[in-house]
Amino acid sequence: MGSSKLLSIIITSVLLAVVTCERVPVLFQGKFYNVTSGCHFKNPDIVRWHQFCMVLQGDKQVCTYKGRRKNRKIVPRYSNICDAMCHVSYSKSLKICPTTPGEKAKNFNILNHSKVPKPSRVILEYGKTGYIVTTGCKTKDFRIKRFYGLCLSEYSGGTICRKDTIPGLTLTFPEYTDVCSAMCHNNNLRGLNFCPVRGEIFQDDT
Repeated sequence: MGSSKLLSIIITSVLLAVVTCERVPVLFQGKFYNVTSGCHFKNPDIVRWHQFCMVLQGDKQVCTYKGRRKNRKIVPRYSNICDAMCHVSYSKSLKICPTTPGEKAKNFNILNHSKVPKPSRVILEYGKTGYIVTTGCKTKDFRIKRFYGLCLSEYSGGTICRKDTIPGLTLTFPEYTDVCSAMCHNNNLRGLNFCPVRGEIFQDDT
């Protein structure tokens, strides 16, 4: 999927977000299990982040091990990693459910962002030019910190640009270091898109 199409889907999904929480049956390895689905919090920021997460990672069902020794087996626990992050902090006991018999459960690639970097303005090298852009996220809500860390695990390198058009000229310039920071600073992402090339934060080595 192209980056521009991905961001368009994210914007639409976040704007239409309606989240409920319930127990739902899922079929796993020939047996039905009742798992937690959805996110029961009404905080609009949590709802936005949950739906944002669903677009990026909503297809990854969460399993955990149950029992001990010979009785130990993998069973589904949450509909997806986004629902799991709404209810519990990430631990290595949460696994990506295997999809075929004999397949081993895998760990999620999640950065530990219990201490989310504070918002700041940094110099980004982009197209041989330096731009001042925004990075980080200001939040005290531990659930948003979970979603932010999950987002950065896969999308920390996707610089976000804004496109402005004036008579006879279209300008595309970076505004955020990544889509996760953009999501944190905007109620929606209209007018923003993934940059054609990746920018690099300026490091002064002198």
